[in-house]
Amino acid sequence: IVLEKSLAAGQHLISVAMERSDGTTEMADRSLAVEIYQDTETKPLVALLPETATEVPVLIQSPDDVDKSKPAATAEAAPAKLQANSQIAALAPSAIVWRDASRILISGTSRGGVRVTVNDAKGQFGEALVLADGAWQVAGSLDMDIAVNQLRFALFDDANQIIARYDLPVKARDLAKGQDGSPLVVVNKGDMLWRIAYHQLGEGVKYVDIVRRNQQDIADPDLIFPKQIFAVPQSSFTASDKN
Repeated sequence: IVLEKSLAAGQHLISVAMERSDGTTEMADRSLAVEIYQDTETKPLVALLPETATEVPVLIQSPDDVDKSKPAATAEAAPAKLQANSQIAALAPSAIVWRDASRILISGTSRGGVRVTVNDAKGQFGEALVLADGAWQVAGSLDMDIAVNQLRFALFDDANQIIARYDLPVKARDLAKGQDGSPLVVVNKGDMLWRIAYHQLGEGVKYVDIVRRNQQDIADPDLIFPKQIFAVPQSSFTASDKN
């Protein structure tokens, strides 16, 4: 596909659909996220976004990519094993739900590891093994009297070495939005409200319901940021979705 017009600066989500002879359509199982910067010298960010909650996005191109035509002194100074791990390992929390009156369950995806640990200011929040598809769930308690709990996630390989990290500030105000049973989603790089609504509510146009539910945190539906936490309207979920 060659676009007739160049993409403008900003974030773009490109989806592809197949139209059958009977008029029905089927969406591709991956979308392409592109971020183009105002500075034309900066290399655009390009990532493949899977349409399933258990797969991890694949980074195709980044502004931080090393130009192979130039000497890479800093890259040569790093151990080869560390470079390899940094390219394949990934860790990202994606959802939070209240398990009971005092405990929350954090779920997410990972790549390249076997165990996930989560720590807060008081120590270990919890840990869990990574399933074969990369999914994991960690349960624990947080002090709701603390305005912002800083959670530090670590992904370990089978040699018990940390190969990926992720820091997530969790506001008590955001957690409170889920105490009525509403699921909470964690925004990751490349996420857009349309895509979140498609996965969580079945239709992309229902992003307006997420905006209404999180008016304090969404000033512009086109501008959401990694590590924001949004509540998904509980009434839009079916019993099978909750399971």
